[in-house]
Amino acid sequence: MTVAYLVWVRPFLTANWRYLAMLNFVVDPKIVAPLVPPGTELDFENGETFLSVVGFLFLDTRLLGLPIPLYRDFEEVNLRFYVRKNPPTPGAVASSSFANWCRAARSLWSRVHFTEKSTSRCR
Repeated sequence: MTVAYLVWVRPFLTANWRYLAMLNFVVDPKIVAPLVPPGTELDFENGETFLSVVGFLFLDTRLLGLPIPLYRDFEEVNLRFYVRKNPPTPGAVASSSFANWCRAARSLWSRVHFTEKSTSRCR
């Protein structure tokens, strides 16, 4: 007899990203090589390594489906570079992040985050 179970797993973190701005720069791979996580390698596009500055608004942020008081809508800016695993699985490493919620992220994920006060206005 075969029994099938329907398992619904709630996502850990959900949010809407709005007003995304992304600036990409070609960098010498030696600059970011020391930051590459174990088990990954730098990803190259046409033989070049890219560093990106990404800014956006997190809206309707939820943790396990529940809204997070005081951290529902906020700005995020991060500096990232791109890695991959073998077999080739693309990924990104956010090496720094500036967000209102950095204290929560620091305690939840033990990641290094820096904060800057920011404001935005969309027209």
